[in-house]
Formats: sequence, C-alpha cells, structure tokens
Amino acid sequence: MKTNCEFPLLCLLIVLVANVEGEVEDTGLKMVKRLWRNWEDPEQRQLLDQEAEQEKQLEKRLWRNWEDLELRQLLNEFAENQREKRLWRNWERRQVAKEDDGEKPKELWRNWEDLKRRQVVDLNDEQKTQRDKRLWRNWEDNHATLRKRSADSLSRQKRLGRERGKE
Repeated sequence: MKTNCEFPLLCLLIVLVANVEGEVEDTGLKMVKRLWRNWEDPEQRQLLDQEAEQEKQLEKRLWRNWEDLELRQLLNEFAENQREKRLWRNWERRQVAKEDDGEKPKELWRNWEDLKRRQVVDLNDEQKTQRDKRLWRNWEDNHATLRKRSADSLSRQKRLGRERGKE
C-alpha cells in the first residue's frame, strides 16, 4: 500500500489508533516505519510527490478523455438525428413526386436540361462577344499604329522636301 503522507505524525497516530481498534495488525507498524523513513529521505519524498503528481495528471487526462468521448457521442447522436430527418424529408419528397404520376420529375428534368442548354448558349455568346471586343481593340490598335506611321512618314517627307528646297 503506497501512501503519500504530508504529516507523518498524523499518519502515525491514525495507524496506532487503527492498531488499537484491531483493524490493522502487523502491517500497521511496518507502514508507519516505511512512512517515517520516506519522510526522512528527501529523495524518496520527491519520488512520492512525483508519483502523486503523475496520478493527478493521469486522472485529469482520463477525465478529459471521458468528456471528449461524451461530446463525440452527443455530436454523433446529433448527426444521426440530422441524417434521419434528411432521409425522412427525401422519402416524403419522393412520395409526393410519385403521387404526381411522374410528370413533375420529368418536367423538372426538362427544365434543368433547358437551363443547362441556355447556360451553354449564354457562355458561347459571351465568349463570342469577348472575342469580337478583342478583335475590335486589335483593329483599333493596328489602325492607330498605321495612322501614326503614315503621319510620321508624311512629316518626314515634308521635312525632306523643305531640306531639298533649301538646297
């Protein structure tokens, strides 16, 4: 029996009283001697303190693990309830769809296909518009470059003509 007693005299008194009452026999005196030796030996006392601290840490860790387990169980129950609700709603929707003789799902499918087709057409139109804008910008840039070159060429010709006229 390991005991970490901070007050060895109190431990001695408890063991002696227990001996008198007949609850502890030979082991009581041995325990008192061991407690007293441990109290006198600082290294042994330090080891006992470390063991006590490790036991406290273990208890804390076990408690946290238990709390984590309970929380996980609650979250799993909640998720299971949500899944059951979702399954029930889906089942109800299928029942309503079956009652409509299957026309409603077919109509929804056709609407969805039409929507997808329109999205593709809109995307193609947008791409064409972007391409046309790009082509127009390129044409404008090229035209501006050509005008600038011809203006530069014209001014160069005028300058050369003036220089020739001076000669």
